[in-house]
Amino acid sequence: SITQLLPLSNTFPPAKRTNCFLIGETKRVLVDPSPGNIEEKQKLIYTIQGKNIDLIFLTHHHPDHHEFSVNIAREKSLPMGMSEDTHQRILDKWGRDYFKGILIEIYSSGDILTQVRNKNVKLLATPGHDEGQLSIYPEDLSWMIVSDLIQTIGTVVIQPPEGDMKKYFDSLTNVIEMKPFAVFPSHGIGMGGVDKLRVTLEHRKMRENQILSLLGEGKNKKEILSIVYAGLDKELIPYAEKTIQAHLKKINDEGLLC
Repeated sequence: SITQLLPLSNTFPPAKRTNCFLIGETKRVLVDPSPGNIEEKQKLIYTIQGKNIDLIFLTHHHPDHHEFSVNIAREKSLPMGMSEDTHQRILDKWGRDYFKGILIEIYSSGDILTQVRNKNVKLLATPGHDEGQLSIYPEDLSWMIVSDLIQTIGTVVIQPPEGDMKKYFDSLTNVIEMKPFAVFPSHGIGMGGVDKLRVTLEHRKMRENQILSLLGEGKNKKEILSIVYAGLDKELIPYAEKTIQAHLKKINDEGLLC
């Protein structure tokens, strides 16, 4: 009912792959096919050869979730599904002709994507990392594909304009409370239960409290960065800066700094 494929992708290090899933029975859905080059694309096409596929579905708009997906859709004459936000962001960033010749189906949270073992597979809005991100789960919650809500390789980056730390906290909390039996991220391995989500949320809360404390001591953003992310590789500093900015926005919006 759910097959995981592992093409190499142009994703954020230390991850090297974006998980691609084939789900559904009467309606077969290929989720986030995003091979990093033509060779990987050909390998993926060879792997899915002979399998009936009815739709390519994108969980969100970041390129490591849709690179070469339009090529696969055109080669196999497949429609593509995604949220309205994802669709618009891709058009804005990669051109109005990006999906030329491809039928686009727009999905929202609560919609039924397909069926597995006579159970509806539904969509859940999980914004925070990306505003238009949709997660996928069957009604019995035996599993959930959470896209970039968490990952087991590296850390999820929260950055404007599509990232929002408050929404990220809320999305993590929502999925934790739903208690899916297994969770599949887009980068890394699947896991039983929601412990990784709890750990991720607690880590983010710890970071928030750390930043609140430093703000209370009169530290500026540059000083906070040097303390919170001491020893971070130079190439990762821009992403750390954006994450701190997202924390600061949440703190400011919620009036947490007294």
